[in-house]
Amino acid sequence: PVDQQYDINFNVGGPLWKQKAWFFYSYRLNDQYKYTIGSDVLARSKLTNNYTFKGTFQLNRSNQVIGFLNKRNKLQELRDLSPLIPVSAARYQASRNYPWKWEWTSVLGSKAFLDVIAGNWYNFFPLRPTEEYGLSEFSGPGRIDTNSNQRSGYHDSYQDQKRYKPQVYVSMSYFKDGWAGSHDFKVGYDWKRDRRFFFRDQPGGNIFYRDLNGAPNELELYNAPNTSQNDVVYNAGHISDTWKLTDRLTANLGVRFEHYVDGFPDQSFTPGGHTMLTNWPADINPAERARYASFIAPVSVEGKDVARTFNVSPRIGFAYDLFGDNRTVVKGFYGRFYFNSADTLADKENPVGSARLRYRFSDLNGNLLLDGPQELGNFVSTQGGTGGIYVDDNISRPY
Repeated sequence: PVDQQYDINFNVGGPLWKQKAWFFYSYRLNDQYKYTIGSDVLARSKLTNNYTFKGTFQLNRSNQVIGFLNKRNKLQELRDLSPLIPVSAARYQASRNYPWKWEWTSVLGSKAFLDVIAGNWYNFFPLRPTEEYGLSEFSGPGRIDTNSNQRSGYHDSYQDQKRYKPQVYVSMSYFKDGWAGSHDFKVGYDWKRDRRFFFRDQPGGNIFYRDLNGAPNELELYNAPNTSQNDVVYNAGHISDTWKLTDRLTANLGVRFEHYVDGFPDQSFTPGGHTMLTNWPADINPAERARYASFIAPVSVEGKDVARTFNVSPRIGFAYDLFGDNRTVVKGFYGRFYFNSADTLADKENPVGSARLRYRFSDLNGNLLLDGPQELGNFVSTQGGTGGIYVDDNISRPY
């Protein structure tokens, strides 16, 4: 049930200098407070457009510059809160986005037009323990009852994700009449780099317990903390022609050339380990002792280009004025568009990332906590993990 909600908006804009400079500013706050069924906790969800600035500057008759800057926030102090997820296991989200750009447009005579854009997009997306912000107190390591999905203590997944995406676009349009009709040509070049830093940790000792019907059953050991980095560099060129063959028939022809480089730089990390397993005796389950030693060993990775792909994307379309009165038009189009991998492809092969070893839990003294290697039962599986998938050098990009 919603207790209260506010949606506040403010906008202002206008000329700064007659026929030379204009400005615009906008603000918005959408703030909501609601209760969770079965709880007296009031949870807040706040969306804020802190500012949107835009300035337009007419340098001379033929040249214009546009600047744009925006900041928006999302605050969810108790993300995931529910009857099955208490305050301690909810996650604190305070994410932020900053898109900005500079754009220059230039009229090059009566037939040509130039457009140049340089911009960036910053995205910060943390999911942190509520304890870090004074919304809860330490209530033990994370647990879940796999039968009821009831949680306690910490959540099993925390992060602090940062993305940086600088971009450049350049395009030129040129109009030509008399070549079997009129032509509106456009050529351009695009460049983008998508870089992601992904930090993962597990408060409460790098461990999470999986009970069954209130009794100890399994546990997971984390290789946290670690931060992976992935990069994608994108270059593309394109050319198109809007060709008006007659007063009734227009063809749209184009082709795009795209080159992707997916990879990651040199990286390293050292897992924090687990205090109760620090002095693992050699005579207790030596096979698992070796597995665990490898799991928490320092990792050092040399940078690598996981994949390089080059693709050609054709476009062809037409529009036909069926009766010559501009009221009924038949249109057709064919085009090919290739998958934008962002950081997902490089992340498959990047050895830096979050992983968990899942074991049966033999709680010998009944305190519901792991006290040493003697309480580790059979190995079940590895959860998560990275670096186990090798991307084929000749991989084809989906389209």
